[in-house]
Amino acid sequence: MYYVYIYLNILRPGNYTYQNLHFDYEPFYVGKGKDKRYLYHLEKVKNKCKYKRSDKFEIIESIVNSGNEPIIIKYDNLSEDDALFLEKETITKIGRFDLGKGPLSNRNDGGHKPQDNYHHNLESKKKISIASKNREAENRYTLISNDGIIYDNIKLSEMCIKFNLDYQKIRKYANKGKVKEIKSTSIKQSKQSTINCVGWELINKKIIKKEVKLPKYKLISPDGLEHFIYSDTFISDKCSELKLDQRTLRYYKNKGVINIKNITLCNEKTINCIGWQFIVLQYP
Repeated sequence: MYYVYIYLNILRPGNYTYQNLHFDYEPFYVGKGKDKRYLYHLEKVKNKCKYKRSDKFEIIESIVNSGNEPIIIKYDNLSEDDALFLEKETITKIGRFDLGKGPLSNRNDGGHKPQDNYHHNLESKKKISIASKNREAENRYTLISNDGIIYDNIKLSEMCIKFNLDYQKIRKYANKGKVKEIKSTSIKQSKQSTINCVGWELINKKIIKKEVKLPKYKLISPDGLEHFIYSDTFISDKCSELKLDQRTLRYYKNKGVINIKNITLCNEKTINCIGWQFIVLQYP
């Protein structure tokens, strides 16, 4: 049997009503599952496992760091079809934060089976495989070590094996300067190959030739200092660096200077957002 579960933020008490749904704490995630799926997100944070940064995990982190746990509500004993329907209906009623319709950190409207997600068909997979095997280096990558040695016209996967570097970590920082230092709190969770990437720099010349990447967001501090962000991936990194709350910034995007009247229930990062501006850049 399946169920639908809702995570509530114990740090945000209040009267939260969405049509026929009533909560004493702010809901921030809705999911569907069976067995112990509802504990998956919480256990990832409590056990300090590696996971992809997201609004959902940031909220769970703040709750766990305060010495609490999120409240989890479950609607049990459902067939899979009923659970999918209820998941989608619940997300629609409460509303997604990224669409400006509610507090949920969900990034889709729910109601999908795993097999409904897009996958390449067999023919496409064969074409991708053949293209990958026949692809030459094409003078595409330049790799610069942390002690300044330049390796030009390389095959990146081979160089990562040679120097024990994390391929995905290096690729993530392509054309974005040197790989940043890993926070002391994250070192224990990181592989040695990830730690080895610090100070290295990757230049993808093929991308540079194609286009000049423009920033996607701009942050303006209370004293007028501008910070540019080039992708959604780096918003959480910038917020951590500046000790700002990402959800608050997104809520006030393109609304001018942030001014929060009632700060009694706000955490430190939310209060730090006061006076800042978060701008989504638009280009012709």
